[in-house]
Amino acid sequence: MSLFLLAAFVADLGRPLGNSDEAIYGEFAREMQRSHDYLTLRYQGHELYQRPPTAVALYALSGQVVGGELGLRLVPALFTLLVCLGVGVCVWRWTQQPLAGFAAALFASQIPSVFLYGRLAFSDPPFVAAAIGALAATVAAQRDSRWLPWAGACLGAAFAVKSIAAVIPALTLLPWLVVAAREHRSEPGTRRRATLATVWFAALALPYYAYGFAAHGGAFWREHFARVLFDRATGKLESVVGIGGPGAYVEHLWRADGVVVSLASAAAIGAAIVFAIRRSDRVAAVVASYALGTFVLLSAAGTRLPHYLLVFYPAAAMCFGLAVARAGEGLAERYRPALVGVPVVCAALFVRTAAAPPFDQIAVPARNAKTLGEIVRADARAGDTVYSFNWYAPALGYYADRNWGMLTNVPRVAETVGNTGPFRKTRSIVLVPPWPAKPGFYLAGARDAVMGLDGISRVIRAEAGNFVLVWAKPR
Repeated sequence: MSLFLLAAFVADLGRPLGNSDEAIYGEFAREMQRSHDYLTLRYQGHELYQRPPTAVALYALSGQVVGGELGLRLVPALFTLLVCLGVGVCVWRWTQQPLAGFAAALFASQIPSVFLYGRLAFSDPPFVAAAIGALAATVAAQRDSRWLPWAGACLGAAFAVKSIAAVIPALTLLPWLVVAAREHRSEPGTRRRATLATVWFAALALPYYAYGFAAHGGAFWREHFARVLFDRATGKLESVVGIGGPGAYVEHLWRADGVVVSLASAAAIGAAIVFAIRRSDRVAAVVASYALGTFVLLSAAGTRLPHYLLVFYPAAAMCFGLAVARAGEGLAERYRPALVGVPVVCAALFVRTAAAPPFDQIAVPARNAKTLGEIVRADARAGDTVYSFNWYAPALGYYADRNWGMLTNVPRVAETVGNTGPFRKTRSIVLVPPWPAKPGFYLAGARDAVMGLDGISRVIRAEAGNFVLVWAKPR
């Protein structure tokens, strides 16, 4: 099964990047590779304090070895695969039922959002691996306090990858870690292990903040906390990047992941809660509270994005595996072979998921941007910036190996997009006219939009579908 999933997870990773944050992560990684500074995020030469550089550094190092889009996406895809397999191993160990473990791993793998977002070069896959590692260690710590330091280390790693976003899984697990420490307090070494858990957490979580404040002071606070984390938490970015109100994730589950995943996840979490109450099942209690807690807290946050749910899905799959195990216990021995059908159905669903086209535009390969960008890249006279007109195309800059800017004649677009992400510093989103003060520049966009512009002369250099690349000169 592992080889089957590995082949599917790494297949097609070499497709072009999408016009989304993935292209921006690609730029982060390329700047790291060229500067050999793997501790700093830079975009178009500007240092950013948006998030810890940990995930990007891993992708940049992978890209040094493998190269191209495959090298950029390989690490997140492997992290996601590791999480899915880890879900199966955990359920197997908890229930002593291999079938339940196989079902849980396959269920996690076939979730469309997991397969789509988990293989993009975002910061989420390493974060999810750390959070699920903390969940597994917290479950183990309920029986053996020797797992407390592992839980602390995994939570610290989650903060080291995703910063304050790790508060969500931490809030769901901290009560159980306190319970475990209190229940084992009479055992030799428990206090030392609890202290060690705190030390590991601090050692992994705090260096990014300590360095940020020491090196950048108030600028770090304003960019990392005020403009990124607080704006997302309070919903100030929702009109630009959000997907809706408090019920957005329920809608996403139903629309993108489908009826089977939605109903099976809800039923499995509900069943785990019942097991926890009726059977005093601590494993089910920890896993179900994590799944339900992360979903509710993510829904309560002001800004909601589909890939944020990646931290929830593995716990739902664990609940599914626990439900399969309990169902096996409730069946007569002669009926138990019928449960083999559960992983078989999950495997069939995985094949369907792997073969389906992307359901989200952020994952659609930007083939037009790649075609036009590579033409610019080959032109030594192209200048330092390539522009697109009313076309959000950071992948154009990535493939052109130039700075990218978007020219727009829509004031609201210039204001909202220009004040998000790294564009606040780079000023990449420009309201026109006036046109850039250059003797000439490359401009790409939809044919009708670009050819209808006033104030510049245009010479077509290339076409890609309905998109054109022109050499533009202000009149």
